Amino acid sequence: MSNFNTIDILKSFSLFSHLEDNDLIEISNALEFEQIAKGNNIVNEGDDGDKIYFILDGNAEAYIINQHGQEIILSSLNKGSYFGELALLTPGGKRNASVRAKTNCKLASLSYEKFNSIIATHPYIKDDLIKLLCKHLGKTLHVITEKEKNIIVVMICPDESTYNIQQFEQYFNKISQKSVVILNGNIPQNELAKKIDSIHNSYILVKVRKKPFPFLTDKANYIVNFIETIDDGFSLTPNVSLWKIQNTVRRITKKTIGIALCSGGVPAFAHIGVLNTLKKENIPLDYIVGTSAGAFIGGCFAFHGSTEKLINGYINFFKEKPKIKLFIEMCTHLSFNFRGIFKNTFLTPLLITLVGDKNIEEATIPFAAIASDLFTGNTVVLEKGSVINSINISNAAAVFSEPVKVDNQLLIDGVATAPLPVKVLVDKEIDIKIAVPIPQLDLIVPIKPNSKLLAIYMRSRSMMAEQIMNECALLADVIIRPEVSGIYMDDSTKFDSVIQAGEDAARLAIKRIKYLLNHE
Repeated sequence: MSNFNTIDILKSFSLFSHLEDNDLIEISNALEFEQIAKGNNIVNEGDDGDKIYFILDGNAEAYIINQHGQEIILSSLNKGSYFGELALLTPGGKRNASVRAKTNCKLASLSYEKFNSIIATHPYIKDDLIKLLCKHLGKTLHVITEKEKNIIVVMICPDESTYNIQQFEQYFNKISQKSVVILNGNIPQNELAKKIDSIHNSYILVKVRKKPFPFLTDKANYIVNFIETIDDGFSLTPNVSLWKIQNTVRRITKKTIGIALCSGGVPAFAHIGVLNTLKKENIPLDYIVGTSAGAFIGGCFAFHGSTEKLINGYINFFKEKPKIKLFIEMCTHLSFNFRGIFKNTFLTPLLITLVGDKNIEEATIPFAAIASDLFTGNTVVLEKGSVINSINISNAAAVFSEPVKVDNQLLIDGVATAPLPVKVLVDKEIDIKIAVPIPQLDLIVPIKPNSKLLAIYMRSRSMMAEQIMNECALLADVIIRPEVSGIYMDDSTKFDSVIQAGEDAARLAIKRIKYLLNHE
């Protein structure tokens, strides 16, 4: 790696961003480079701390094992992060945490000896490092304290034998990292206080028959009402679904699962295989967000919790319909206003069959479709109103379909800004984020030296989508990559094979997802 490239990389790290090029050249000459495969530890807690690491590409996570033998994640480390800085200040010191590669990682490292030879002539680097280290240690202590403390959940339930309460408690015990202790809250306040104070590092479920007294309300982290709807907590009234009960537990225990589905035409139907596999393996979903074809598939799944109706609808509408009939139907949606080849309603007849005339808020699983605003260049999250309109907008590819005017926005498909909308899962504070990227580069047309205007334009659009997609994927905890390269977005003959590719890719990720759900 040349000094020039290395210098540019070093400038992206906060530790070195203010240094002059001459200083950076000296540091770059001292760097060592290595690659670590996904799932392997880069450093282990208790090892000798002899170097600092810089992540050039990939994702990692720092963790410790507490006194109860439980793994505690301290932080996520992405491209541009560094760790092990304590090793540079304490010769002979030990690692105070382990760091594991969440994806394949490219790393640069700087040894204690080489670092000290550098700061001998540049002492201010050490001063900056000490300041940053103090900041990081404070954050780490905060994380550990938060993980170790009790979480108190007050359950308002007059009948302790109801089905909902049993399901709530059983699922809590199944996925909780902490111990789960159930207390009777209908006892004298001082007696209850002593019991709570004697418990450590646990979820304490306190069961009461009516609204708790102020002492318990003040201590409660969460209130779950099994009788009626409340504004300041969770409501699990008698007619609530099992999914809602378990979703509440996942929200309390910070184990919600969301999935981001990518654009991609026919290759994106690999999402069907992914969703089928997750369902077979009993992986719950708390949020689904999709762009373009991902919105189409994700929206249908969010309403039905399965893909059977989606597959049958697609086969009847596209695969088994005579091409002449399909062509005639397409012609009825032609646009003559020079804003797009087709109107933005082409998918409406199929969507009416698949999801009906419903609002997104009626979905069984919370769902959002992604669009892009031509006026501002921003990503737009469509999570309210007509599900048909939202999916149509998310599929309104520029040139192919008319843009859609909504209030002060002019919307096209989300491919322009978020072909793989993982950031929505981040913004929604989803704990376990699954991304399903679909290769974007060769979706539309092959590129040749003599390619004409339209092919060049389409290729440039695919290049941008590929780059954005790869950057977005880095935000995910689990990445499922179906092998669908070389399949064009309109090749319906590959429908079955892309579904199989999704199933194959998802199976490889199941172990990781279950680990995150049941152990972290």
